[in-house]
Amino acid sequence: MAKALVYKGVRLGQLGRGEEALGLYERLVEVYGSSQDPVLQEQVAEALFSEAVILEGMGRSELAIHGYTRALVIRPEWAMAHRNLASLLATAGRLTEAETACGAAERLEPDHPYTAGRRAKLEAAKGNHREAVMGFRRAASLSEDDTEFNFEMALAMLPLGLTADALTAIRDRLTRHTAPPDLQDALRDFGSLKASGQAVGGLDEAIALLEARAKDNTA
Repeated sequence: MAKALVYKGVRLGQLGRGEEALGLYERLVEVYGSSQDPVLQEQVAEALFSEAVILEGMGRSELAIHGYTRALVIRPEWAMAHRNLASLLATAGRLTEAETACGAAERLEPDHPYTAGRRAKLEAAKGNHREAVMGFRRAASLSEDDTEFNFEMALAMLPLGLTADALTAIRDRLTRHTAPPDLQDALRDFGSLKASGQAVGGLDEAIALLEARAKDNTA
């Protein structure tokens, strides 16, 4: 029963019915959360993780952090949950906690492209842009899509004055994918850099490239 509810919640999320999925996951956790049955506890962890993914997509980051953390209490060896948690913590500026989560993911799945990508994102959040660029390049070498981390890598390149390389990375990603799944995230992240007031060469041109593609995709 619990497993079927988790799958139903996933399907609701895929259909864009996130609030319904969240309600279903909450009911599942409420009913089975105190169970000592290992199988049911596994399903509770799945529900908490899936709930956190939806909350993250909605921009409700603190609740998503709480969800991933609760899932990891049940399944502490879950590398994907550690990676997702590290990413949110880095974005929130909670760098010590992000380091712990990232370190756990590296211990569990050191050669996963997203593990390398989360490490690179954390280095960028620390202001270590050169290390971040190298990290994103490593992540790309591990991924089936070598442009997968280009937007994030470009964001790390700009403060280093690597304007031409950053714009090339963005163009390569846009050439490979008509509608990159990370386009809106990139627009948010580049917009945040602009809003910070930092004088970064090439930033306006980078944003223009992203905005033009977003406009084309909604035309």
